[in-house]
Amino acid sequence: MKNKRSLYKSLGIARASNCKLYRVWWGMKQRCLDVNAINYKWYGAKGIKICELWIDDFASFYLWAISAGYKQGLTLDRIDNNGNYSPLNCRWISLLEQQANRGNTNLALHEGQMLTLPTIAKLSGKKLYILVKEAKKSENYKHSKRRK
Repeated sequence: MKNKRSLYKSLGIARASNCKLYRVWWGMKQRCLDVNAINYKWYGAKGIKICELWIDDFASFYLWAISAGYKQGLTLDRIDNNGNYSPLNCRWISLLEQQANRGNTNLALHEGQMLTLPTIAKLSGKKLYILVKEAKKSENYKHSKRRK
């Protein structure tokens, strides 16, 4: 245990559980490994796994995260939604970008492109709830159910 503490100290982490990246790592493990976790059905039950490098080694995940461009406000994203959590399949993106990758994304046509409603709200300055009402009346609106 003393080795882990000295490693965390060398990384500038006083206590791992107080670190944002630790909570991200722990959440990833919960989703994939804990059958009682709320989101397990979308991850672990679908066969999504965590690579050997990260599964029991927060320091490895931390070092990858920093080298892969982690900054405050970014979220962990799997590039291939059916792929595992690993350095080759993960990246850091904004919450807005991640919402566009979900299996239950709402899309609408905006200036010739199919975009998520939150993205359209940001680009147009309109309130999201107004866009949702407008979009539901439009034939250019696509609501996809969460993939099972």
